Amino acid sequence: ILGMHGDGPGKSGTPVKTAIVVASHEPLLVDIAVCKYLGVSPHSLPTVKAAMVLERGLSVEDVEFDERFEREFKLPNLGPVVFGPAFLHGFMRRHLTERPVLSGRCMLCKECINHCPAGAIKDGGKEVSFDYDKCIRCYCCTEVCPAGVLHPAEPVLGRMLQKVFKRW
Repeated sequence: ILGMHGDGPGKSGTPVKTAIVVASHEPLLVDIAVCKYLGVSPHSLPTVKAAMVLERGLSVEDVEFDERFEREFKLPNLGPVVFGPAFLHGFMRRHLTERPVLSGRCMLCKECINHCPAGAIKDGGKEVSFDYDKCIRCYCCTEVCPAGVLHPAEPVLGRMLQKVFKRW
């Protein structure tokens, strides 16, 4: 079983044998377990940090691991979700960064609601609805949707700016 040392996938990372498979009904617990196995602080991951702030009833202490990876594990470089002056971050996050959207008919199975570590998805009656201010952009919802109707997409302003900058 292989993991990726450093920046990957592709030529920037180095395959490394990790020898474990981690699974859970709760994605946050998977992230915490893998961090503990690799000897990495779970709080160093933005998604874990955000989920802890939102207090989903889970904590780093909920996961115990008897074994440890035998050497230091190099994480990929994590770039910021937004960039530029701090006073623009809220605007950029709301109007420029990708977010999960519905691209078809929602079955209202509620799998995405049950798996969202941020609690950002609600039952909207006919389909799910998103609170993008709460959304941490982990895309767990897109991975668990049995209908395959959730996917990451840029907001309209972000798409318009992409077209403008491609012309230059």
